[in-house]
Amino acid sequence: MVKIKIESMFIYRILLRFFSVFLPDKAIINIKYKLVFHRKLNLKHPETFNEKLHWLRFYGYQELWRTLADKYAVREYVKEKIGEKYLIPLIQVYHDPAVIDFNELPSSFVFKLAHGSGWNIICTNKHKLNIEECIQQLSIWQKSDYYRLGREKQYKGIPPRILCEQFIGEQGEVPADYKFFCFNGQPHFIQVDISRFKNHRRIIYDTKWNRLPIRYCFSNEAEDIACPDNLQEMLEIAQKLSDGQSFVRVDLYSVNHRIYFGELTLTPGNGFEVFTPEEIDREWGKFININ
Repeated sequence: MVKIKIESMFIYRILLRFFSVFLPDKAIINIKYKLVFHRKLNLKHPETFNEKLHWLRFYGYQELWRTLADKYAVREYVKEKIGEKYLIPLIQVYHDPAVIDFNELPSSFVFKLAHGSGWNIICTNKHKLNIEECIQQLSIWQKSDYYRLGREKQYKGIPPRILCEQFIGEQGEVPADYKFFCFNGQPHFIQVDISRFKNHRRIIYDTKWNRLPIRYCFSNEAEDIACPDNLQEMLEIAQKLSDGQSFVRVDLYSVNHRIYFGELTLTPGNGFEVFTPEEIDREWGKFININ
């Protein structure tokens, strides 16, 4: 049995690697789901959180999602929902990395690609930045189609733009990221990511700031994070930004008692991040109403 299972997984990996260019979205997702969770994806009767994320991507897609995923267009959406004061100040928007005048930029800033996720360059000291490498990386991202990488439909057709935003961290450190898992317009769980670019760890809290014994993709071996004094305001913001959605994750920052909007995430980890204990996947799935 073990040998057959190993051989099956190997075949799935070969299919995914060599035929992903030609296979339709649903086939790609089914193959990858089998690789990650070692079972078939149940789209007819989805029960787990990750299964329902995939159901939503195929059967619950809204045109609004493209706006929510677009790191530039979503700014107007946020402005209308909760006000401009929660937006990270925008320095400039570029369509070509070659025209960026680094002499005009402040000593610290963040480059962010509008049509992808995680395509960021965080500069805390411009004088230590390798500008040539920076431009090269921005060019690669700008020419890449993020939709083709994970088949997340909300990224399909987003215009490739480079946002340059103010760096909101302190003493060169990236601020803690508070991610609110919202179901039907109500936040239920809060994910806090720590040291994302050094020793990534992740702690899960409920909305009363009780720590939950959950490991979600990354290690949860970290000391407790103090409850932010503006948690209630963040919960209210998450509620407003998630209104009308079966599920969306609202990412916020809190720096010097001020709240900043990060992004809206419709398919966290593209629906492939593993929970420990495994039954949490099913428990969270109960919050997503797909009827």
